[in-house]
Amino acid sequence: MAKFDKTVNIRKPNVILQNQQGNIIKVNGIRKLCAMHRQLFIISFIVFCSAISAQDIFDIHFNFEHSLRLKNYFVNIKAERRGQDYTINLVTKDLVPNKNGNDNKYKITKDTTIKISQKTYQTLVDAVTKISCSDITTNIGNSGLDGTTCEIYYGDWASSISYKIWSPTYKTNERKLNDFLDACKLLLLTSGLKPSQVL
Repeated sequence: MAKFDKTVNIRKPNVILQNQQGNIIKVNGIRKLCAMHRQLFIISFIVFCSAISAQDIFDIHFNFEHSLRLKNYFVNIKAERRGQDYTINLVTKDLVPNKNGNDNKYKITKDTTIKISQKTYQTLVDAVTKISCSDITTNIGNSGLDGTTCEIYYGDWASSISYKIWSPTYKTNERKLNDFLDACKLLLLTSGLKPSQVL
């Protein structure tokens, strides 16, 4: 990234930037300079998200909840890499309404763990790292009273990246959620569930 030397005249807030190649860029106003800094930050963050090495990802999680459904009310999927071993765990819960009006209960209907190949795990890694950070940020503020909540997060022992989206099947194209939804479907299929029965 080019380094800039900058001079600012407070009375006439024009900023002159000069890069290492000697090229001069004139920016009219400090506000425009701040806007440039914000754009550089966003670009750097996107590059960081896309540059994550698959070798550093030990866990991939998928959490799903439905606001009204009884069957498969909650679905949790966890794919793990431990040395040369690759596994995926699936837990599903049904909602059991309490007739007395107290808090509802949940019944675990499935809790299974199966081994998967390195190739399959790599496919999951490729799917979640393909999700665009900038596409996800455009969905902040989009929510409803009913619907589903899908969360994907992945990382290593100490750090992770998390995406949580309300009803990704709703206006998927408009909300730029195709890659996110594809990752959700792939995790469900790999665990043994049909996306149509959950999403």
